[in-house]
Amino acid sequence: MCKKTGCCGSLARIILVVVNIIFFLFGAAIFITAAVLKWSGILKAVLDVIEDALKDQVTDVQKALDISLTVFLVLGGIVIFVSLVGLIGSCCANRFFLIIYCVIMSVFFLAHLGVFIYGLVIKGKLEDSLKSEVRKQITILIDKLLESISPSTGVKTLGEQDTIKAIDVDTCKVYREVSRFFECCDFNNNSTLSTIAKDCCASSTYKQDCVDGLFGFLSKYFNIIYIVPNVIVLVLELLIIVSVIVIVKNVNNYNKKKRQNSAYVRTSYDMPVIVTTQRKH
Repeated sequence: MCKKTGCCGSLARIILVVVNIIFFLFGAAIFITAAVLKWSGILKAVLDVIEDALKDQVTDVQKALDISLTVFLVLGGIVIFVSLVGLIGSCCANRFFLIIYCVIMSVFFLAHLGVFIYGLVIKGKLEDSLKSEVRKQITILIDKLLESISPSTGVKTLGEQDTIKAIDVDTCKVYREVSRFFECCDFNNNSTLSTIAKDCCASSTYKQDCVDGLFGFLSKYFNIIYIVPNVIVLVLELLIIVSVIVIVKNVNNYNKKKRQNSAYVRTSYDMPVIVTTQRKH
């Protein structure tokens, strides 16, 4: 192995082989899981079970899941293809496959770096948008829950005590744990949840809105959730690119020396042999 790529190149090849085997297994797992969920009928069976709870939203949920599974199928296929190219190039020290692999990984690295930096720049705006969407979805969910429990009362009469009592049996324990975890005791912009929150709050000292508590928790661990994983993956991608460059450079040097040695041997065979004889006296 060291003969063609050198010791450093051989080490780089081992790293590439291990990394690409991991990527291949990861891509295969994504592809197989998505394929099973998409075509086996398991997902349809689950949706049939929860159809009554979802009501008119079941079609939208099914479409969203179908699109998501298609995306995961494509993603898994791309990961499998790229890892196979990397495996062939690293195992065989094939210059053609290594160059293709290096180009693909360079594109991935630049795109990933751009998205990562963009995410850091728009963090504040994205947080505000997500907060608004979470509040909206919570309101929709609680309204549908109230409607399913007591359609006659009307969804808009959210402050009625009989409706609150009807749902707090199932939600109070859950909400108490949410309140304790996020140290919150209110849901702004939703009078029903606010009423439940005050009755089921883990502590009367908690005054924070629970949506704010959720995003405060995410912001607190932003480095662990977003920055650290992305930095690790970016460093790994850069390591792969550098390893490929080292291998290609060593392969080029090996081929160059091989051509020089072949040319020297041919020249040696082509040189005329001069035979000299001594005259006897």
